[in-house]
Amino acid sequence: MRLRDITSKALTIRVVQAFEKITDLRLVIVLYVTSMATVLFFPKLHWHIKSFNQILGNAAINDYDVGKLVANFYLYFIVIAGVFVLSMVLVQRIEERISLEDKNKKEQLKTLFVLGIVLNFTQFIGIGSGRLPLGTGLFLIAILAYAFVTFRRWKTEDITWLIIVGISLCLPLGLVLSRVIHKATVIYPVALVLAFFLCGILTRFSKSRLRSNFSVLFVCLPLFTFGFIEFIHIAAQRGLVIGSPFRNYLVIVGVAIGLIYFGSRKIRFSFSQDRAAVICLLGLSLLMAQSGYYLYGNADLFESANSSVLISDFFNYGRLPIVSHFGGHMLAGAIEGILYGIVSGDHFGAIFAGAYGGYLIHPCLSLLLYGLFRHVFDDSLTAFLIVLFFPFDWMINSYGLGLVVALATAHFAMDNSWKSTLWLMLAMIATCLYRLDLGYSFALAAVLVSAWLILIRKKSVDCHAVWFPVAGIVFAMLTLWVLLCWQQGSNPILRLREFLTICASNPNWAYSTLGNKNLFAFGWSYLLMPFACVIALVWLLVKQENYKKSTLYVTVMVAVLGFAYFTNFTRGLVRHSVAEMALHCSVWCGYLFLACFAGLGLKKKWLMLPVFLALCMTNGLLKSNESYGSGLRIQYAAMNNFYITRGWINKEGNGRTFTKNLQSGVHSTERLQLNETLASEIDDWKQLFDTVLTPDETYLDFTNHSFMYSATRRLDPVYAAQSPGHLSGVFSQEMFVRDARANREKIPLALMPGEDKTLSASLDGVSNVIRYYKVAEYIYQNYRPLVAFNIYRVWVLKERYEEFVSKLFGEAGGRIPEKEVLTNFLANRPECINCNMSEKDGRIVVDGMTSDPIVGNVQKQLDLGKFIGRRTTIRIRYRSSKVGFVQLFYATTLGEGYTEAKSLRCNSGYEGEVTFTLPFNVTEFTRLRLDTPAYSVFEIESVKIEEQQSRAPIDYGYDQAHPSFHRYYLNQLPRIWGDYGCPQTESADLKVVRQPTEYSLAPDAVPDKQNGNYLVLAIDSEGDSGGNGMTLVARGRDGTERYKFTFTLAKGSHQYVFRVSSDYWWYADDIRFELKGGVPYRLKRARLMKGD
Repeated sequence: MRLRDITSKALTIRVVQAFEKITDLRLVIVLYVTSMATVLFFPKLHWHIKSFNQILGNAAINDYDVGKLVANFYLYFIVIAGVFVLSMVLVQRIEERISLEDKNKKEQLKTLFVLGIVLNFTQFIGIGSGRLPLGTGLFLIAILAYAFVTFRRWKTEDITWLIIVGISLCLPLGLVLSRVIHKATVIYPVALVLAFFLCGILTRFSKSRLRSNFSVLFVCLPLFTFGFIEFIHIAAQRGLVIGSPFRNYLVIVGVAIGLIYFGSRKIRFSFSQDRAAVICLLGLSLLMAQSGYYLYGNADLFESANSSVLISDFFNYGRLPIVSHFGGHMLAGAIEGILYGIVSGDHFGAIFAGAYGGYLIHPCLSLLLYGLFRHVFDDSLTAFLIVLFFPFDWMINSYGLGLVVALATAHFAMDNSWKSTLWLMLAMIATCLYRLDLGYSFALAAVLVSAWLILIRKKSVDCHAVWFPVAGIVFAMLTLWVLLCWQQGSNPILRLREFLTICASNPNWAYSTLGNKNLFAFGWSYLLMPFACVIALVWLLVKQENYKKSTLYVTVMVAVLGFAYFTNFTRGLVRHSVAEMALHCSVWCGYLFLACFAGLGLKKKWLMLPVFLALCMTNGLLKSNESYGSGLRIQYAAMNNFYITRGWINKEGNGRTFTKNLQSGVHSTERLQLNETLASEIDDWKQLFDTVLTPDETYLDFTNHSFMYSATRRLDPVYAAQSPGHLSGVFSQEMFVRDARANREKIPLALMPGEDKTLSASLDGVSNVIRYYKVAEYIYQNYRPLVAFNIYRVWVLKERYEEFVSKLFGEAGGRIPEKEVLTNFLANRPECINCNMSEKDGRIVVDGMTSDPIVGNVQKQLDLGKFIGRRTTIRIRYRSSKVGFVQLFYATTLGEGYTEAKSLRCNSGYEGEVTFTLPFNVTEFTRLRLDTPAYSVFEIESVKIEEQQSRAPIDYGYDQAHPSFHRYYLNQLPRIWGDYGCPQTESADLKVVRQPTEYSLAPDAVPDKQNGNYLVLAIDSEGDSGGNGMTLVARGRDGTERYKFTFTLAKGSHQYVFRVSSDYWWYADDIRFELKGGVPYRLKRARLMKGD
């Protein structure tokens, strides 16, 4: 149709025809183009006022033209509609001229354009991030290249080769271009265009060795880039700093290109498409996870112990994870930290596990997702692009490694050989060792699916192929367990029982509620999702066509995901429920399962992507009203690589690159940069332990802050890495006490809480001395209070009390007394900037000539070198001609400059004293700078420095006034314990004296306290007392209240049990009891029983 022939009628007819008989392919292409326009043409949100109509309001006050905003949004709607109509007409014309007969090619095109729609949708939901984010731009280039060569009728294998090799080349080429282009959002799109252009040229050599060899080189470049950067970091850390890594990188790559070019006549390398995709994904995933040179260490004193104790005791004491220490996350975090420690030699930095935190999870997850989508779509290119460009929610990290079990189960279903059985068992064991909740749910799911297949096929299992390998692996694992336990000095049977007891800890961690039932998230998690997953799983299992050979693999794989959702469901019921809004546990892999089912059930596999995205976005809306912000693997890899390699190229203030400054010593080669607060706390603990403990001695932690074992390099003497938080029930406490008693001479200290912070004194309102009463009683019987230290209270073995008092508070304590150091200023004057310094009548006079007089680097005059490893307080007595403030700046690391963030400020008058307490332990690199008031004559009469005293002696009763201690709220526990678990041990009746409103209870003789004691009360009540309406008060020999239990009285006749020895006053005083409450009741009997 010529332009002059186009009339409004003809155009209308053309538009109407375009909307008739719309194919799926046309629809998804048009929606992709329209969604791209929606992102690109989104209107500016702030318009400045250019004309004023004198209508006053918030908009006018803030220079906000709402009229232009409204007009531009309506124009925006018209543009979207126009793009939609125009693209529908154009795509129809293209379809008429170019017909694709290959059905697989059509499915591939549909899936890839749907992936583009999904990607655009996530970007314009979070529109504030920019017009065209990097990931969207890279996908646009990739899809245009794909569409171009597809419509040029390239062979399928050539198209796949172009995309995989081109994307592999993108990041290394971007690294080269970053020398001349300094914006990542420009570098990588340009690099990808160049990469596709270079690969397009190589296609002319379709059957030559040159193309094959260069393909292998380009695919391996991301992996090589990762390895090269990691080598640069490790070499510098070990003392070999390479000053010009960029040049060396270019040289090595250039040499490789030359060798390939000249060696292609004799040598041929080749990869299959799947292998090329896997190697590329491996390299990009590692680049995505790679750490920069400096590692910033911080820790949660409770949570971090899950991995840190396993790591530190492995390196420092040869203790094997799981065998000698139980971490709540099993090997997750620990194995990455151990790997970092082995490679770098930095065993202390390894406890933070941040350096290599993603080096395992990200590559494995990428490869497993590729395996999943490769089998679902039966196409390597589609799977490859989905893994790189789909915005996977972070929840995939919590269950993604379980896909290895799903894939192994599917392989086992297709081939019941001993090899497939072996791989399935190894997959189960590996996931259980890495994270038990993950491994257990997927392993049980695999067993259930396998059992269903045996049942529905009515086929016996070959013993030689299945049962013998299973029995052999189980026997090998048990034998290995026994040998490792013996090697570590543990009883294998008791240790296995302890392991299983700690794992079965649901009652220990459970809340008494699932959360707010009025929230939509509650119904979604516990009603809608289970309903959908049950229907989908049953449909999948009973549909006979799913068991055809062509579909069995995918069916089994998806069925494992469905079963895993249910086998993990207990986690969403116990603690990580809607009460915590922990939807990643209650939903688990349910979204991925439903998305796979939707694609398979409706026979439109491309539907998986929008369904999965919709479910993930719904999850985000349930938790908060934030944008769906999950990024793309390729985008993360590109941006991370860009920022890491900036130090190779960008010049710093002195005109040198970061690596040159690292080489010359301007920057420290110490990679670990500790959080200052944590570093100071670690230094405090090390100073205390080094003062009172020998190198082979340690302590017993009863605060749940067990990370300090790792930070101070002290041995954790018990099995539970988080102590006592990991303990569950009586047996695990007995094993804890058994370990402590076996090493008693090497554990002279016990760490107790002084405040209730980060689970140190209680968990969910239940005091730790109640929850872990056997451990508490062991400490009470063997230790006594020694010293208050920060928020902790340190107890010491009773027989070593005098020894440790002498070490801490006698001359052996080594505390540096206050020193007058003004004479140092007089003898060796510090540098003075913007001021003049002189001496007058034994005083230092600082004559400030500007608004910023500076007395620099005064650490020498303060004699700070004698305070290394200690905290100090500095007092300056002065006279000043101006009122203002005195400011002390400090730097704590080598080469660090002074900043406002690291300064202390004191207001100053005409005379007086200012005091600066340094918030860190002094190091050899500590520097100080003193700023006096602006334009002042500042006379310094005295400068004193002393060590801060953070320790104070304590005795029993040190925490009596603190509301977190000695007050135990038991609610229904005494009745439940009495009615359903009353101990059957030797008992003695207490003397009961009835008062008008209470009962007094006292033993006739001194009770046997060796194994602890119970108080059992038999009570008749006419009604319920209400929540904690009764009180059992424990009083000392002088009548002082020592501790008390509040509990709920139930109507009728019941027994109530109290572990009265769970408070230290039971052992430190002669205790009598009072029982009082607000409802009519009768105490029938009171018995004091020995502990069991």
